[in-house]
Amino acid sequence: MKFLAVSQDKSLLKSMCAEFEHQKYAVFSASSLKDAAEVCEKEKPEVIVADHIQSDGNFFDFYDSLKMAAKAEAAPVAILLVDPKSTLTPEVAIAMGAWALYTKPFNIKSLYYSVEDAVFSRRAGYTKRLDERVELISRLEIKLETASEYISTFSTNISFGGFFAALTSNIPELNEKVDFKLKFTNSDVIEGKGRVAWVRKTPKVGAQMGCGIQFSAGREKYVKVLVPIINEARTRQIETASFQIEDLNDLLALSIQAAKEKISKKLSEIEYIPPTEKVTIMCRLPQIHSAFTELMYELIYPMREIPNSKCTVELKNLDEKSVQVIFTCIPSGTSLYIDQLIAEKVQPILDLHKASIESEFNSINSTVTITLPKN
Repeated sequence: MKFLAVSQDKSLLKSMCAEFEHQKYAVFSASSLKDAAEVCEKEKPEVIVADHIQSDGNFFDFYDSLKMAAKAEAAPVAILLVDPKSTLTPEVAIAMGAWALYTKPFNIKSLYYSVEDAVFSRRAGYTKRLDERVELISRLEIKLETASEYISTFSTNISFGGFFAALTSNIPELNEKVDFKLKFTNSDVIEGKGRVAWVRKTPKVGAQMGCGIQFSAGREKYVKVLVPIINEARTRQIETASFQIEDLNDLLALSIQAAKEKISKKLSEIEYIPPTEKVTIMCRLPQIHSAFTELMYELIYPMREIPNSKCTVELKNLDEKSVQVIFTCIPSGTSLYIDQLIAEKVQPILDLHKASIESEFNSINSTVTITLPKN
């Protein structure tokens, strides 16, 4: 496993390298983005831990270039370090592609566990992503490199990497530079530069003519504006989403995958053998998915480094009207926040779905049982 640390802080650099050498990583270090680029080209590290602001630039600009150069290959996992006065938030860092954000000073061992989480999740095919597509539309003014005036149109399919520009004529060429103004409201405006990443010159069913615009260097300033806008749109969609019939087996599998992304699977296991028969419930999938995922995380996290520890997930039919989801963790070792989580987040969701929750914690195991009405 190859690990690269990038920082001008020699003492911090030494501490990080010592910890990861002790953990049997192949360790490399750099004091600038220029040096880091040389190491990446030669050694292809799997993980980079770096200061957000370096002597020769912003890490995210470097990381975007690194991802573009990687093409079909997976870019290294990135974990960012910031000073206490930094305005960079975890939401923006993750939206920019980072795995985690640490504010100095921090515990080196905690950083190691975060790297282990990232490496396991990457190898298992899990990713952290906050820009799942939402129904977000904006007025758009765009000026092509070959034009003298702005074109007024609209934009859809907006993400943290760029946006779609609907055009009926004057379709630009690939890699052409553009100036743009995304106008969500009178106060929420993003103005900047980008390049044409792809074009669609012929309309299709459900797909308009236009082009995909990729944000140019300095993407972080766009993302800082987009995070609250996209999060608000996603929250609004979840809150107004209608109840639908969902396969409980599929829902549990999705939640287990999400929990594994958050938990180091180095020692703890999550076991689930789905029943042969299909079990369906009427629910708002994003909410139940969130409740299951957060619950498993808080149950398993304290025992994540205990040998032979495991969490079993069981689906049990009570009768024609009810089904139970039973989470059993051995050994017992629940988070201090489990009661608060249930009271503040899980219970309100279950109340909305006319479901109930029971818990039992003893010296042998921890058991949480959720009873849901069948469809």
